[in-house]
Amino acid sequence: MIAVIADDLSGAAELAGAAQARGMTAEVQTDFNPSTNAEVVAVDTDTRSGTADEAAQRVGEITRRVLEARPDWIYKKTDSVLRGHVRREITAMLSATGRPRALFVPANPSRGRIIRGGRYLADGTPLDQTFFARDPAYPATSSSVLELLAREDGENLELIADWREIPPGGIIVPDATTSADLAGLADLADESTLCAGAVEFFDALLVTRTGRINLVPGDAAPSRGGTTLFICGSAVAWPARREQCERRGIPVLAMPRGLMMGVGSDNRSDLTAWASETAQRLADSGCVLIAIGDAPVAGPFAPCRLEETLAQTVEAVLQIASVERVFLEGGATAAAVLRRMKATRLAVRGQFAPGLPAFRLVGNKGPLLAIKPGSYHWPESIWPERS
Repeated sequence: MIAVIADDLSGAAELAGAAQARGMTAEVQTDFNPSTNAEVVAVDTDTRSGTADEAAQRVGEITRRVLEARPDWIYKKTDSVLRGHVRREITAMLSATGRPRALFVPANPSRGRIIRGGRYLADGTPLDQTFFARDPAYPATSSSVLELLAREDGENLELIADWREIPPGGIIVPDATTSADLAGLADLADESTLCAGAVEFFDALLVTRTGRINLVPGDAAPSRGGTTLFICGSAVAWPARREQCERRGIPVLAMPRGLMMGVGSDNRSDLTAWASETAQRLADSGCVLIAIGDAPVAGPFAPCRLEETLAQTVEAVLQIASVERVFLEGGATAAAVLRRMKATRLAVRGQFAPGLPAFRLVGNKGPLLAIKPGSYHWPESIWPERS
């Protein structure tokens, strides 16, 4: 078994999909369960929205549980643009595994996300000049990797431009601008190294360590057709997603103002009304987007309340409507929805599109699920065809 520890559900899903694309069986878990036949198990710690101390403690505990199952190797999945408590979680895993160093490669060159000269660039633009600067929970205030990781005095955190010789200890962040860089770094990572970062470095390690060079299409899930519920809890993705749906004639139902302002009180009637309207629109058009929308919130913790309200609404919709496909956008939102569904394990059951795995709850027929980070677009092929 190859084990992945991710800080949110969309990241865990992304790496499980990468494993499936290499012809491996894969599963996402929200509570680690070693009794699985999956070759790759990606565990969501759901730690991005808590405090740094809470994140470090939970990651350390789960890492120790995973190590008891004697995985072939272990990988730390982080947000590709360094949101969350990245440094603290890597440090916790180093402590739990007893390894002297971590090779941290958050770059995804094929998607235009690279590190050059110790700075993070997205499509050639410094990170703090992109829409990530407006992230409500973790705004990118710099493109400096050291500053984004909030380095503390005395901590061994090192940026390197020439990575042919990796330093013996600490957290090492190399420049990485091409897929060839990732392949070279994967070759250099030995058993004393904890590997961490984004999906493309994980995929390079899969190729190096398993010899699975070719991508395997696998079973294709139906990319179009069937009653479809899009769910957007991502503030970053919301403007683009609303525009895409409106352009296609897909109904868009943002969270009612009363639910936004009354989160935490008894708003069951407002929630029921929103769910009922969503179910009716699904019956009429076969596809609906529901979203938090333009929420007047700030800080790293406030969005959690709205995500929970959105998840409660999804739960109500699934109880009264026939839904064949659920497309979840935003890791925290997806995690909240799965908690309402009492789901702790998802198995990959094919692909909606390259890079977008289709999941189904283990032991539950239910709808097919897709989960992705809010910072990436949905593939064009999954949008319903409108006459």
